[in-house]
Amino acid sequence: MRAFLASRGIAPAAGEVDLLASRKDACFLTEIREHGVAPFPSTAALARELRGRGVRTAAGADLVVADLSELRLRGRHDGSVAADL
Repeated sequence: MRAFLASRGIAPAAGEVDLLASRKDACFLTEIREHGVAPFPSTAALARELRGRGVRTAAGADLVVADLSELRLRGRHDGSVAADL
């Protein structure tokens, strides 16, 4: 966020970047909770194709609020376990 603001000639006071980032994240998560998240059709098709070929699939932890049940993913993981997939 700091780099984004700096690129527009905005120099926020100490603590403002954290405040803005927290507000942005809260607004984003509220929007997702209220309206949901749909996977791109091409991504859903790829996940189905991979599953059909026996490739293990999972979603990133950031997608916890998305309804991905129809894709039959094995789990939802963050980057720390990606190597185990």
